[in-house]
Amino acid sequence: AAVLLFYFVYQSPSEDIVVVVYGDSRTEYEVHRKMVRAILSVKPTIVLHTGDLITDNPTQWSTFNDIVSEIRETAEFYPAIGNHEYIAGVESYLDNFDLPNNELWYSVERGGIHFIILDSNTPINKASEQYKWLESDLENIDEDIKFTIVAFHHPLFTTGLHPEDEKGLRQTIVPLFEQYDVDIVFSGHVHTYERCSYNNIYYITTGGGAAPLHDQIRTSSYCHK
Repeated sequence: AAVLLFYFVYQSPSEDIVVVVYGDSRTEYEVHRKMVRAILSVKPTIVLHTGDLITDNPTQWSTFNDIVSEIRETAEFYPAIGNHEYIAGVESYLDNFDLPNNELWYSVERGGIHFIILDSNTPINKASEQYKWLESDLENIDEDIKFTIVAFHHPLFTTGLHPEDEKGLRQTIVPLFEQYDVDIVFSGHVHTYERCSYNNIYYITTGGGAAPLHDQIRTSSYCHK
């Protein structure tokens, strides 16, 4: 099967930067290999993975690492943890990466873009450590930053197989995104590509990274496949 790439162009004020975001590679290895070849063809600077890198067993990490080895040799690779990494074991996930902060939620800045990675598997309510960290991180973004991108596994808006806002995060984190002018929020979990727009923020689901694709099961005035 052909691999389709959906992309947008942003001109960094300080350096050339190519960002690729995909998710839900799981253990469909040959499709994942094709996806990686397509990603490498655009010579990415940064690759974000929105979670479900593997399926359910820590032994699958060796094959995953082999498939993405060239990406990790030539670009910065920043994953978000998915529900399948929790099934396989959080420690095995952490063993395969060396990420900022506590490695489950963290941020990096490159080329005038502030990237935030969250763990949507655990509650992000106002009393949680992750919420307090997120609020502080957004509050302290440098004024020179031109673009803010957030990525995590479970979508807040979707017309796909899984329920919208499955983890009940809209009420707490969307107001933060709106208050601090987040530009784009990427998620996976639903194995499709769709773009939603809500209160001037784009919410993009990009979970077609190799796992079997999902059909659209409902419609929405703010989401488009």
